[in-house]
Amino acid sequence: MHILLLTTSFPLRPTSASGIFVERLASELGQQCQLHVLAPASTTPPALPKNKTYQLTTFSYAPQELQILAQTNGGIPAALVTKPWLWLLIPLFITSMLFSCLWHARRTNLIFANWSICGAIAGIVGRIWSRPVITTLRGEDANRIESSLFHRLLIWLCLNLGNSVVTVSSDIATRIKHIFPTMAHKIRMIPNGVYLVQDYNNQHSDKHEDKVQLIILGSLIPRKSVQTALSALACLPTDYLLTIIGDGPEMNSLRMLANSLGIVERVHFVGSVPPEQVSTWLKNADVFIASSLSEGRPNAMLEAMATGLPIIATNIPGHRELVTTNVNGNFFAINDVDGLVISLLSLHDKNLRQRYGEASRHYIVEQGLTWENSARLYMNLFTQLTSENKH
Repeated sequence: MHILLLTTSFPLRPTSASGIFVERLASELGQQCQLHVLAPASTTPPALPKNKTYQLTTFSYAPQELQILAQTNGGIPAALVTKPWLWLLIPLFITSMLFSCLWHARRTNLIFANWSICGAIAGIVGRIWSRPVITTLRGEDANRIESSLFHRLLIWLCLNLGNSVVTVSSDIATRIKHIFPTMAHKIRMIPNGVYLVQDYNNQHSDKHEDKVQLIILGSLIPRKSVQTALSALACLPTDYLLTIIGDGPEMNSLRMLANSLGIVERVHFVGSVPPEQVSTWLKNADVFIASSLSEGRPNAMLEAMATGLPIIATNIPGHRELVTTNVNGNFFAINDVDGLVISLLSLHDKNLRQRYGEASRHYIVEQGLTWENSARLYMNLFTQLTSENKH
């Protein structure tokens, strides 16, 4: 089976974290089918290892030095906010993606699109070549569906032009079915996975006897509300430390906030790290904080749970699918600094942290939330739709 995977975000170099979860799914799918990834180009040529299980092609949409639309932290939405002039590249971007997809899809059995804009374009191409189309929608798509007519139109196009829409969480599926009830039969949920840490064995139990090491992992964009965690840290005892993994447009303002709060020496801004190093940072932490205003089903949280970390998270739908109160973590209200402080103080108890962390790890294993299982579910869907298309 020959599959064309269309995406706006994909790591083009080993050190890039942009769209890493799409790459990990692609790596697993490439072991079960002939997979061709089509992604936007960057300011430098791709430099991935030659042993990848898929073929990668990039499409150009501007002079090379201006191809910065899709490879920044937070993806295209963050790039447009920080550099509004990039809107001028959007027509070129969409046109190039359309014609590139049209060219490469002619010899494929199915088009697998990631995000709504890709799904709309893939739907057009699929109609032209009579190819089935699957679109996977994530948090960025769902978070805008109620407030943006444009994003609602994109998802309507995905549903009308495509054969199936996959969501990464039950909440996203429910919200889309509510808005488009007549097309509910096209919507299904396939969760993302993680790579399980193989050397896990109560690895967090004997670390930091006199410290509590908190960690945040993600793009430093407004939606992540990292300032809530910094404000909470300023209210906690000095044996609480915070490591922030990730980069983005909020970096400078967050550094300034840490300085104004007098907690500079207790916060470690690491910046972006190669994807394969993320688990090492998580292993060296005691508590994972997710302070986002909205999410789909965050991969960062799945990775933290896979390494056996307790979770303290905002009480939003995407988090409620993964965290159970007083089992593997606790919730606090959006922007509620006091609530976050109370939750973190309760985890000063090392035994409680260990119990919550073991429950986190158990959930990942019990639910089979691995990339291998995710790829298997996608392959089942690919096989079903290609078979139906032949008939």
